[in-house]
Amino acid sequence: MQITVKILQGAECQLEVSDQMTVAMLKALVESQLKVPRRQQKLVFRGRTLQDEDTVAAARLPAGAKLFLVVAKKAPAAAQPEPWAALAALAERSLGREDARKVVDEFSRRFALRLANMSLDDIQRFCATDMREF
Repeated sequence: MQITVKILQGAECQLEVSDQMTVAMLKALVESQLKVPRRQQKLVFRGRTLQDEDTVAAARLPAGAKLFLVVAKKAPAAAQPEPWAALAALAERSLGREDARKVVDEFSRRFALRLANMSLDDIQRFCATDMREF
């Protein structure tokens, strides 16, 4: 059967797979087609991350399934400051330490709730419209 693997904001490929194929084997095919190393791949189907040891049948992938490929990138810790710390530092200048902590806690809670309710399609649309200049 055929399935589609799509990188968010990137390429996609069609793959011929069998029910007995493992997700690890599927990642090897993706590596050969899309040139993304296996160790950096996270395959997601209907919001669920597929495990390497699972078979296509165990993962319940139907013919024509569309998997999303999330590519893990290793960024140096110093290159990207933790966003909540940066927000807290900014808020402390205007609000003071205690109020800044409350604001950052509430902001991060609301952010996590919104992110949890976004589908991969929502994230892709966000990237396509709001992240163009990056």
